[in-house]
Amino acid sequence: MVETSNDEEFQPWATSYKADYIPKEIRRATSRLRPLPPIGQSNIFSPPPARPEEPPFGTEPFHSKRRISASNKMPFRYGVETPDAPQPIARAAVHPPWGIAQKNTVPLTLYYNASNPACASVAMLTQLLGLNVTLAEIDTFTEEHRSESFVSNVNPMATLPVINDEGIKVYNLAPILRYLIMRFSPENNPLYPEDPPTRAFCDQWLEYNSGTLYPLIQEFVSAVVGNFSSCEIYEKLNEALSKMNDHLKTSKFFLKNSFTIIDLAIISSVILLDKIKFGFQQFKALETWIQTLKGMRNFKEEFDYYYTLIN
Repeated sequence: MVETSNDEEFQPWATSYKADYIPKEIRRATSRLRPLPPIGQSNIFSPPPARPEEPPFGTEPFHSKRRISASNKMPFRYGVETPDAPQPIARAAVHPPWGIAQKNTVPLTLYYNASNPACASVAMLTQLLGLNVTLAEIDTFTEEHRSESFVSNVNPMATLPVINDEGIKVYNLAPILRYLIMRFSPENNPLYPEDPPTRAFCDQWLEYNSGTLYPLIQEFVSAVVGNFSSCEIYEKLNEALSKMNDHLKTSKFFLKNSFTIIDLAIISSVILLDKIKFGFQQFKALETWIQTLKGMRNFKEEFDYYYTLIN
């Protein structure tokens, strides 16, 4: 005869499922499960109830029901932790599925200058991710970024932006954007997807921006401001802008319809042309993309002072 037990912990099973005939080992293995309902009703082997769909973006309450990160069981919702009391968060004009698994308890230090759009792009990403940031403005007019103190303690390359994450210093735009995503965001953040083909695609555009586009734009703007000959530079810039315009003819953002750090990096280069009132009339798709980003609330907040300076 199979060994049975009359322990109280198994009584709920016994009343509904005749536990006298259930081997002791099986009952011990399942003792941590919730008691089953009476026969005839739904049980643990029934399909789970359908999860209700979330309302379309923009129609749900501002402080929606918090979700749980499957990786570390911490609550997050659209880039901000949701502790006992809800907190206001910045919202973008595009759907932002960018929750962070854990907000940084020690604030990042961002060394920046308001006249540098790359610094504004970094600030915009920190806002989208809901990070704590301390701003340290560097006066480039007096060449503070070239001072011995800055070069020896912050960035030996004497460039901006720079972030300091608990002693870890990262400089230059593309490395900073990558670092913030990999350091603070949940797995496979759509701002910088993890699958190799997509990530390689993002890296290609980031390298194109830092190695080709930004130097061309900077050289062209300097030539126009200084009244130097810029015909040859303009031809090269026109070719670079045409390539981007052709790519954007079939997509809203650089990665199809997904807003990514590609857009954050390239916009920081392209808006340098606003200093000289450059017209994008012949680049309709590129102009539409620029206006889409300028319509984002986060963009307006972080780039507003830059436009105040150049105007």
